[in-house]
Amino acid sequence: MFKLAFYKTKQDNEIVICSGEDYINLFSLLNDIKFEWDSMCKGAPTRFLFDLFLTNGNDSNRFAYLDYDGQNFINGSYRVVSPDEIESELLEMQNCKYIDYA
Repeated sequence: MFKLAFYKTKQDNEIVICSGEDYINLFSLLNDIKFEWDSMCKGAPTRFLFDLFLTNGNDSNRFAYLDYDGQNFINGSYRVVSPDEIESELLEMQNCKYIDYA
């Protein structure tokens, strides 16, 4: 359904990348993602980058940020991120995951 991976940005910030493994919209799985994150990192606050390639394709709404406060996702933090705003190494890494779907 999804995979979580850690990524350290050039600004030395850590984010969690949530990548879909099927065509289900990741935002319909937020409770499952929260449960997985809590079991991995005991609910540490973090920023998630959702890669919605399998539901949105390679369009401008492929990526979105959503912050987690340690207990819940913060609805007001949701922001669509243009691929131009994604670090080139991260974008390449994500594109490689979905090369067979392109």
